[in-house]
Amino acid sequence: MSSPSTLAVISQSGESLSFFNNNTGELTGRLENLPAEPHDLAYDSPRNLLYVSHTYSHGHYFAHGSICNTISIIDATTKKVTDTIDLSPFGGPHGLSISPDNSILYATVETGFPTGGLVGIDLASRAVVKSIPCDGRAHWFTLTPDGKKAYTSNMTSPFVSVLDLEREQLAKKIPVTGSNQGAVSRDGRFAYFPTPSAQMKLEVPPTIEVVDTSTDEIVKTVPFDEGILAVHVTARRKILVAVYRLEEGASAAALKPRPGRLVVLDATSLERVGEVEVGKFPLALKSSPDGLTGYVANVFGGTVTVVDLAEMAVRRTIEVDTTPRADKAFHQGAHGMALI
Repeated sequence: MSSPSTLAVISQSGESLSFFNNNTGELTGRLENLPAEPHDLAYDSPRNLLYVSHTYSHGHYFAHGSICNTISIIDATTKKVTDTIDLSPFGGPHGLSISPDNSILYATVETGFPTGGLVGIDLASRAVVKSIPCDGRAHWFTLTPDGKKAYTSNMTSPFVSVLDLEREQLAKKIPVTGSNQGAVSRDGRFAYFPTPSAQMKLEVPPTIEVVDTSTDEIVKTVPFDEGILAVHVTARRKILVAVYRLEEGASAAALKPRPGRLVVLDATSLERVGEVEVGKFPLALKSSPDGLTGYVANVFGGTVTVVDLAEMAVRRTIEVDTTPRADKAFHQGAHGMALI
């Protein structure tokens, strides 16, 4: 597999998609004036298309405007929007992931069910062919490598939802104190969920809950001293952990972030093997196919930190969108990422 040549990054507040040379960090293209407000990003390699979720008219999970119901489709070569997918009656699409066989685009949705759930869009017909309620306001999710199960992180709900994608039903609830973006190990044996969610209960000690996917029971708890926004597993059996840090006097209403950290754990021992400082509020994580490079989207900083995972050193910091807009209450300048 050749190395990805391009890093694509969404600016939520900027309503844009930027393209960077993956070897140099140079800006190579920028698509502006996307529908408000783009959040997550997924790359469809066989079709060379990018899918962008539009969740709210403005704001974020805890404070936002009206719910959107659109996914934009972008040609990765021409860098132009070619079509949209209307998810009605479902709304609030956020997390995106493509099935292992590249046939279905999955998206969490916050409305259309009594609460929230997961929908599956056939990539040939672009029709919704699966709809699975999760009994919570789904925001993030992660798939097992075989494509048979999904786990939704419902942010403020006291559980992670286990969804059977073949039977299209809620299979189980795993008790947690709210949760952010989780991940599944490359062999599919374990799932990892950071808890609690930011702004839910800052006084609750943060942890990563380790779940045995054969039983969907928590088998280990890894304590942390600061909050966690996301975890991601690399091809080299390392767990990337996006840790956020707050200024003194921060509260659930006013987070006041300061530069965060990327912490790396060994996936077998769950011991720390390194860490580096990154930007403000590291929200999303990616890694290169060879597992040697990590990418951290710092949503309030408007940057992406590119990390050499072998040397545990920052290779470069890419500016995506660091200038707040006067018409936006929150500056969220780097969100979803994709490697092309």
